[in-house]
Amino acid sequence: MTVKEKAAQLLRKWADKLNPRLDYLDYREMGIPQLKPIQSDIQTLAVQIKYSASMYLRYRRRIDKYIEDEMISKMIQELREKKLIAITFDRGLNEVTYTGTIKVLVPNE
Repeated sequence: MTVKEKAAQLLRKWADKLNPRLDYLDYREMGIPQLKPIQSDIQTLAVQIKYSASMYLRYRRRIDKYIEDEMISKMIQELREKKLIAITFDRGLNEVTYTGTIKVLVPNE
């Protein structure tokens, strides 16, 4: 073994001590969760409302709150039509219970 090979071997040992290769580590022991790929279909839901400029000039900032509330209402209606949001009710003798559900994208575990 030459001096050059011995020096290279020594440097490799030092490098492994300073920065160990990850293939020697067990990810489960380190507490790193293993991620699984999932397929999802993401769609965009958009709602648009147009008013004339004269309406804005007439009502100024008061119309902004009205339009915002109307857009929220329309977005909820779109979610309901696409069956992503649902409201159900259960009528009992003493009370009526309403339940709202919405579908969301979550990763599989």
